[in-house]
Amino acid sequence: MTVQHRPSDDELTQFGIRFEDDEMRPYDPDEPSWNDSVFYDFYNEDGSTAGHVRIGALPNEGRVWFWLYLYRNGEWLVIEEPRVPFGELDPKTFGYDRAGLQFGRAIEEPLRTSRLWCSGFARVVSGPRAGRILPVSLDLQVEGIGPAHTVGDSGVEGHSSDGYDARRFEQPTAVEGKISIEGNDEAFVGRGERDHSWGPRFWNMEWTLLIVNGPDYRQQCVRAQFDEESFMDVGYLATPEGTEHVVKAEFDLDFRHDSLAEPFVGGVTIETESGTTRTGRIENIACAEVYLEHMLDPPQPTTYRRGLVRYVPDDGSQPCLGWIEYNRFPNGIPED
Repeated sequence: MTVQHRPSDDELTQFGIRFEDDEMRPYDPDEPSWNDSVFYDFYNEDGSTAGHVRIGALPNEGRVWFWLYLYRNGEWLVIEEPRVPFGELDPKTFGYDRAGLQFGRAIEEPLRTSRLWCSGFARVVSGPRAGRILPVSLDLQVEGIGPAHTVGDSGVEGHSSDGYDARRFEQPTAVEGKISIEGNDEAFVGRGERDHSWGPRFWNMEWTLLIVNGPDYRQQCVRAQFDEESFMDVGYLATPEGTEHVVKAEFDLDFRHDSLAEPFVGGVTIETESGTTRTGRIENIACAEVYLEHMLDPPQPTTYRRGLVRYVPDDGSQPCLGWIEYNRFPNGIPED
């Protein structure tokens, strides 16, 4: 794979992530919500093909939450299995192979190169073939093109552990490989981001996340809202001059929860630790809803969505593609 930028070891680890953090981490047996997940998203240059894959191990619940959301020319194809047996997962590769479902990822060079694969039978949830179940597969090489960004152990209640390391990192990527739908193979070349998170996971909150990856800048920002008064903003901005923390992420979005064609309208303002401010408009390309209720205690209605978007900076610099993810509770953020 030819990539625009191959980071040095120092750049890859500049925020404190270690090479061994690419592997599944030790888990606290006394934390019921402990989560160790890897996530990959990707899209090609024109946005005609895109997708995201999550493998989330919940060892103390004895299960794994896997999903593939694959977008191709107006269709969403979805595999979602929230109760894969944890005991059948290969911890080295996050791998599983049984009953017509296969997935995993292999670290070839820590924080640099990994291979992601999955295959199974996906339900078409939008487009002219909606309702059909079709065989799908992908095999992708993923190359890190920036540092593994983290803010360390946030210390936020429900996301930290006293006796075990609990962190996450995100990394922009270049992606190349093959995607197959109903036996039709297509070469894929694109961009994306991956993350690895490990620790307790408190899901009873609202959040908005934006990830964009262009040739001249890469931007990730999230606001996590814990209640009506308290929230946390994190993320990064990467330019040719380097990567720095985002300290403010203010989303001005009008959500349309009854629509996937126009799920939101608005934009975002970020501020970095050096005082750089960037604003831009977020335009929906294709959005799909993810089943989250099984992670909530107690289970309750929620609007959890992920969508392919176009980000248009207000300063006139080049627009680029990316993903938005958000979760909203129609009855308000649960108190417990």
